[in-house]
Amino acid sequence: MTSPKTFLLLSLFSVPLLSESLFPSRLEAQNASLEIQLVDTLFVPPNNGTPHSTVGGASRDSKRCVADDLDRPGFSVLMPQTIQTEAEHPTFAVYIPKTVATKLFITVRDATEEYDYHGEVAMPDTPGKFQVRLSSDAPALEPNQTYRWSLGLKCQQTIDPSDPTFHGTIQRVDSSQVSSR
Repeated sequence: MTSPKTFLLLSLFSVPLLSESLFPSRLEAQNASLEIQLVDTLFVPPNNGTPHSTVGGASRDSKRCVADDLDRPGFSVLMPQTIQTEAEHPTFAVYIPKTVATKLFITVRDATEEYDYHGEVAMPDTPGKFQVRLSSDAPALEPNQTYRWSLGLKCQQTIDPSDPTFHGTIQRVDSSQVSSR
């Protein structure tokens, strides 16, 4: 029979040997070969018809402030995107809905941005069609110059990219150049 002392010595030596075989001291990464395959996938959109409204730039813009009632018409400009005018300080026609917006902003710039006007107008109390005239404080538009205009609703304290905005061009011409449409 083995003495307790011998048993203890054997136990002390066998535990490390046993643990070495059961639990390797080093972890070895297993190299598995991965195969990556490029597959052409054809996306076929569902046949749900066309959207109710679309705009460029891959977005859906209802021309409303985020907090506005969706059941009402949105903000809109009631004139062509490209216009000619004889006026030094032209007028823009808009429809302003019932909205949480606090102001309507207007921006007019020339191609070099030497002419760069920014203005704001308080919102009317009731929705409807309105004419917004470029302020007499703004520099006069020069004849035969083309300008970019923007009209939009200021939905919060500062203008935000998600605020409803329309853009276009306007050219000041003399009366003989005005095209009648």
